[in-house]
Amino acid sequence: MKAKSWLLRTKSRTYSEKTKKYILKIYEAIDENQIFGAPEVENILGCLTSSAKEIMKKIRALEIVEPVSGKGKGKYIFK
Repeated sequence: MKAKSWLLRTKSRTYSEKTKKYILKIYEAIDENQIFGAPEVENILGCLTSSAKEIMKKIRALEIVEPVSGKGKGKYIFK
């Protein structure tokens, strides 16, 4: 998925510019088909676990990730 594609989706949501910047940073840091979750987001952004989980919630709401089964709870890949 192209970054611009999901950026268009954020226009219909009220995400701050800071949140959009964080999501883009995560998108750019995660390799194609790489499985990731809140711990990886935490490492990429250098934030607290609670912040990483909140960002993951927003990423899921954008429907730009799909869950991965068999790798533990809360693991996703970008579509």
